[in-house]
Order: sequence, then structure tokens, then C-alpha cells
Amino acid sequence: SAEETAAFAVLSACAAAAQLFKVDAPSQHSYHTTPAFLLAAVLLLNPSLLVLLALIIMLPEWVRYRYPWYKQTFNIATYLLNVLAAWLVFQAVAGQGGLGVSWQVALATVLAAATFTLTNHLMVGLVLWLGRGIPFRDSRVFAWDSLETDATLLFLGAGMAVFWTINPPLLALGAVPLLLLYRALRVPQLQEEAYVDVKTGLLTTRRFNEMLREEVAK
Repeated sequence: SAEETAAFAVLSACAAAAQLFKVDAPSQHSYHTTPAFLLAAVLLLNPSLLVLLALIIMLPEWVRYRYPWYKQTFNIATYLLNVLAAWLVFQAVAGQGGLGVSWQVALATVLAAATFTLTNHLMVGLVLWLGRGIPFRDSRVFAWDSLETDATLLFLGAGMAVFWTINPPLLALGAVPLLLLYRALRVPQLQEEAYVDVKTGLLTTRRFNEMLREEVAK
């Protein structure tokens, strides 16, 4: 339908743009706000469009950062598995009626978000284990702060899907808190950059003096 095609175009553009803005956390984890748009797509699109969306949203990032082909192939495969698994769970619980006001749809949305999170973290943990020898416990892929961030992103995405069904321009109402969340996620990264010199890996003069004063005071 024309409405579904429009949703595909808008969500693809938003997800591709979000994928370009990565937040590197001090714990060597990284975040994108992309999952919010992906869950919205799960709730609004059919599987064929989901497959196409998962393929095309990674292209701008690939062109910009020139990641190795195997790394970007894994990223595409992960997103593809996430959205298809979440779609299957949503359809199995909610039925063919799509989004609507009912406890069944609400439960289906929660389970779809949980499925997306589980498959995403399992895939990341698996590649860290097989590729780098880091076990799940040490990689912290299931750490609470990481799960909490993903849950927040996904439920913002669910809200955007609901806004779209009411009136497509209302999608912007979900994008505003998403922007604020992105800025909040960047705070630890900015703090780390303020404390450590990028080139040398040493503490900056300001941070060194702060720590010196603290030690002298002790």
C-alpha cells in the first residue's frame, strides 16, 4: 500500500542516518539509535520490506567508514535476524490485525522488543566469543546498563510506530526524545575525551591536576 511504502521510505532514511552516528562508550561498547526505527518498522512493515530495509540502511555507513566487508556483512545479518525474529513474535501474538488498542497488541510489542534485544545481544556476544575469545560473562553483553539502553530505544520505536498509525507527521514526536537520549549517551564519551588525550592515551593536564588535588586533599 502507499502508506506502507511511505513508512518504509521514512524509516529507512531515519535508520540510515541514525546508523552514521555511533556513540562509543568507555566500556568498549557502542550504541546507535537505529534499533528504535527498526522496531517501528517491525510493527508497520511486511517481511519483504524489512529485509530490504535491513540491507539498505547500512550502505551509507559502509561508504563513510569503509568497514571491512566481513564486519559489515555481520552487522547486516544481525539486524536482519533481529527484525525478522521480532516480526515473527509480534505476528504470532498480535495476529494479522496489526497495531491496535488491546492488551494482546501491547504484549506482542513487549515480546517483539524482548526478542529483538535477545537476538541482538546473543549475536554480538557470539562473535566476541568466537572471534576474540571473550566469554559472555566478560563481554558484558547482557549487562543491565546495556539492556536498559536497548529497552529504552525499542520502546521509543514502538511509540513512533503508534504515532505513525495515528498521523504520520506525529512520528517527529518520537524523534525528539530519541535525540535527547542520543545526547545523554554521548555524555560518558565526552567525559572520557575530556579526561584522556586521544593521541597519547595519557591523562590531560586538567584531569591530572584534578586528581592530584584530590590525592593531596586525602
